Amino acid sequence: MPDVQTLKEGGIDVDLPSWWAFWAPAGTAPPILDQLHAAFTAVVKTEDAKKFFNSITNEPWPTTRVEAHQAYLKEYKNWGDYVRIANIEPQG
Repeated sequence: MPDVQTLKEGGIDVDLPSWWAFWAPAGTAPPILDQLHAAFTAVVKTEDAKKFFNSITNEPWPTTRVEAHQAYLKEYKNWGDYVRIANIEPQG
């Protein structure tokens, strides 16, 4: 669609990355979170995981727990901004 401008060309600075994460219940002990993080990171680094992510046009990007939390908070804020820009009214 060469005649349709992108969001950025239309003046909306948007970044829509695709990312995966796992969640644990609030209050989960940090040593348990560390064990889960280590296990998931090990899986993400396997050749099978790389092949899977590449097959869905993604790339494995293991991070620290702190980096993952910061990425989540950034996306949470961004999506709030996108909803406001689009004038979407709360529902339900």
